Amino acid sequence: MCEKHLKSWKVSRIDETSVQLANCEKGQLKAGDRLLLFVSRAAFPNYGKYEVVTAKLVITKPSEIKSGVCQVTLEQPISMDLETNNHTCLIAQIFPSFDGVSLRNKCVLTCDEHKDGLGGIMAFESTSLLIDGTSKIDMSGKGYAGGDGGDNRGGGGYGGETGICPLNQSPLMGKGGDVKALSKQMNGIGGGGAGDGPSPYTGYKGGPGGFNAGGGGADSTHNKDDGAAGGGGGGHFSGGGGGGGGSGCSRNDGGKGGSAGNMGTHAGGGGQSSCPGGNGGNGGHAGSWPQNRAPHCYDKSATGGNAGSASLGGGGGDSCGADYGGGGGGGGLQFGNSDFSSRLSYGGGGAGGGGSQFSDDPNRGGRGGNGGGLVYLKVGELTLNGKINAGGQPGQCLNRKAHRSAPGGSGAGGSVVIFTNKLQGNPRGKIAVSGGSPVKCAFGAGGGGGGGIGRYVIVQDNKVTHQSDK
Repeated sequence: MCEKHLKSWKVSRIDETSVQLANCEKGQLKAGDRLLLFVSRAAFPNYGKYEVVTAKLVITKPSEIKSGVCQVTLEQPISMDLETNNHTCLIAQIFPSFDGVSLRNKCVLTCDEHKDGLGGIMAFESTSLLIDGTSKIDMSGKGYAGGDGGDNRGGGGYGGETGICPLNQSPLMGKGGDVKALSKQMNGIGGGGAGDGPSPYTGYKGGPGGFNAGGGGADSTHNKDDGAAGGGGGGHFSGGGGGGGGSGCSRNDGGKGGSAGNMGTHAGGGGQSSCPGGNGGNGGHAGSWPQNRAPHCYDKSATGGNAGSASLGGGGGDSCGADYGGGGGGGGLQFGNSDFSSRLSYGGGGAGGGGSQFSDDPNRGGRGGNGGGLVYLKVGELTLNGKINAGGQPGQCLNRKAHRSAPGGSGAGGSVVIFTNKLQGNPRGKIAVSGGSPVKCAFGAGGGGGGGIGRYVIVQDNKVTHQSDK
């Protein structure tokens, strides 16, 4: 269905009455086709805006750089107001109309994941949509991508993908700290956790918080009983949980990844490396020492990452020094907009876990889980006996060896927006937009943080009749 009916392009130019589509070939789009315009990445003022428009005239031109462009004149002027800047990625996806769609006999309707600015959207209009009790629409894990795990030479994990693209966005935003032998980047960037310290009494610092989920800090070969740290969970309508810090003692575990909170809750901070490892903060809380355990840390200035705020995700956890492991990554910023009539969004990707420098662990840190995709439907009559899933993926577990590499944080839940005239069936328990749970893989390594919650709404007669509980 995706390739035939839901083709999408990047918009390379836009004005009030026309759009230019990159990599567009003759015959892919024609007059009368409708397009869903969606801002998939941007600074806050533009992010998530969308509109359905109709093509009046399509002219396909060859391009010296790419395979071709389509110059599309629209029937009506574009109504959404986009602030002009160079950091806006606009998608145009065909918005098809059907006489009826019926999913029966274990049918699964899905589409490609978001990649390189395109995909991750299941959107169409139909006179009716029937999903029987054995079938489902599944866009779980189709949203923003999880960050890569740190490499097996002692690399910190990478930040998860998100929709917010600030003017000063660094390509390493959310990067967890490496070990000293690998690079000069030992402190966390954004919400990234710190890498293993340079000496027993000197640690590095986690990043102060960014927009995406922060990667876990790496573990060096200074001590065999240290561990790398978990990545932070991706954010959406709530911030992600912080990643757990690595342990520095043979009989002590790494910290647990924090759980995301309810809708509107800020992100959690990453746990500091310690003995045992500090827990990643639950939504709205800083990274912390395990309850009822006295902290043991050579670097007395080392702390867990700060809780997130309305404008930044959670901070990364600090390193206590080379006798300990890496600091946990901070959770991703909550960025979902409740105005579903004018804004849509994917779930944020979880961040990658820290890698270990020890050669007996050949694995990278675990990759962060992808966020949930986007479902946007306009149907005359909806019969919902099956499922609609846009949940976030759990962070990846690659290593089960104690005191080595750590898992990624989990992705946040996505969005489901349905406009219908008539609803048959109770949607409670049938629409899933939850983030992935916190992940714990091996003793001594920190756990990955949980992904933030997504949102669903069902609108009948211009009124919201069903929506997410939290």
